[in-house]
Amino acid sequence: MLAAIQWTPFYQLLLRFACLFCPESQTSKTNPTVITPYGTVEGIKIASRKGIEADAFLGIPYAQPPIAELRFQKPQPTIKWERTFKATKHGHVCASHIVIPSDTSQSEDCLVLNILRPANLPASSSQPVLVYVHGGAFQSGTGNSFNRNGQIEQFTSHGIIVVSINYRLSAFGYFTTASSNAPGNYGLWDQLQALQFIHEIIGSFGGDPNNVTIWGQSAGAASVSWLSLRPEAKHLFSKVISMSGSAQDLWANNDILKPSQTVAESLGCNYTSEDIVPCLQQFSTKQVTKAALQGVHSLAFDDRVNFARYCPRFDGDFINYTTFKGAIANAPKRPHLFGLNTQEDGGNAIITTSNAHYFPLSLKKAKNYTIHDLKTMVENLIARKDLFGDNANAAAEAIFAFYSRPQPDSNYTHDFYAQSFVQVISDIRFNVPSLREAVEKAKAGFNDVYFYKYTHVPKGLHNFVDGTEHTDDLHAIMDGGTTVTQIVEEFGELIRNFVKTGVPSTTYLTAKAIDPTSSKVPFVRIDAPRFTNHEDLWSDRAALWDTVASKFGYDWPLGRKVDHEI
Repeated sequence: MLAAIQWTPFYQLLLRFACLFCPESQTSKTNPTVITPYGTVEGIKIASRKGIEADAFLGIPYAQPPIAELRFQKPQPTIKWERTFKATKHGHVCASHIVIPSDTSQSEDCLVLNILRPANLPASSSQPVLVYVHGGAFQSGTGNSFNRNGQIEQFTSHGIIVVSINYRLSAFGYFTTASSNAPGNYGLWDQLQALQFIHEIIGSFGGDPNNVTIWGQSAGAASVSWLSLRPEAKHLFSKVISMSGSAQDLWANNDILKPSQTVAESLGCNYTSEDIVPCLQQFSTKQVTKAALQGVHSLAFDDRVNFARYCPRFDGDFINYTTFKGAIANAPKRPHLFGLNTQEDGGNAIITTSNAHYFPLSLKKAKNYTIHDLKTMVENLIARKDLFGDNANAAAEAIFAFYSRPQPDSNYTHDFYAQSFVQVISDIRFNVPSLREAVEKAKAGFNDVYFYKYTHVPKGLHNFVDGTEHTDDLHAIMDGGTTVTQIVEEFGELIRNFVKTGVPSTTYLTAKAIDPTSSKVPFVRIDAPRFTNHEDLWSDRAALWDTVASKFGYDWPLGRKVDHEI
């Protein structure tokens, strides 16, 4: 059944996460031991490719297994262990309808985290802590696969403790009836419980519980965005890093119910019943996984801009607001660093072969893409009458007029209209939501909101799309995904200094915070031979989609009709 998954366009990208990570050597020295409030933990010694050592504590449970009567419930705190906990190997990968080749141990018993710290760090130390939340569209991924080599060389060797976490995925993490019967967001609650556990135990590992930065990429970035909006989490972390993702992304905040309905129906449970959760709890992991896959296929893959199947939502509980504006106004004020690639959706919008009418494009069609094709796509995929009603033609004209002309910093070298097509999709699904969140936070009194744009494309990395794509920045910092050593080293320095001080900087550059009185978004351009500060990142694109939403009645980046405040 799993072979029926369509791996293009989006799921091919998820496989890249599995390829990032290679095991490092384990040394034979005496294993490190730490006494925590939950009991004694024994880890292992590991070393990076450069021979830099670190202490690793793997597979530590931060919550009780969400199985049986705990399935589709908020996570419960872990139980203290009576004997020494052997944290010498990774725990299970969280169950999902997607099976990635490196994920050989999927299970619902997966709520674990991994800690890497500088070798032989005294318990009396108080080092900054970096908590990584993995991506994968809320459908795949694991904290186990966060590149340990990069962690050691970029962070632990510079005095930063790194924690990576698992959280529930797919239907297990985000099944919902959009009611109190099954409100969803279980994956978000897992992340919150992980942060609470880290707050309680990290001091035992030599970490500072009051100097914790949460860092996410893609769905992980959307997750830390959600976490940053929760007032009750104020004491759990002090800084945020969002790479290519925001809670405001259309794939990260919608009531997409058809997949969940399909799960219930395929298992013979009444979707509208108050007993929907007890009904679903009686089935095996394998049965729920099979039903979750059927839920995925209940929505089309081709010509569908929103790739979400199971995702977070406003439930009135995790965030007690119904709009992002209200949530941001009442959120704790923290330094926040955002980052984007130039053509985020390059690997999804154009693929080798495609039978779709408009999205994704086959490479052959992209090479022959015309201004007429761009106009037809805007009219039939974006400015649809079912979304914009009588305003559809006017919306299409405004969108087409913008993207059919060169933008100030696009610098496309070939196939302009195909590049513009990728830009449309990237702006809707990634760029504009992150820009909005950053600007809204600055205007709400967040004094330290920063942005970077990663622009370095090594020769031969992307054969058609002009620009950097989704995960390129993560690859660069964590596994040297660029041949330019300067970028790897200085990018790491930029992130480390933000983790330590709340200001992203290198030896020769300090990022400029967003001015809440200005419409411009200053940013650091990450490229060779030097990083540079620039005055404005794509504020014209954000302004276009704000105007389309307010004037024509549908907000594409948010993924909903405009009948209330965003």
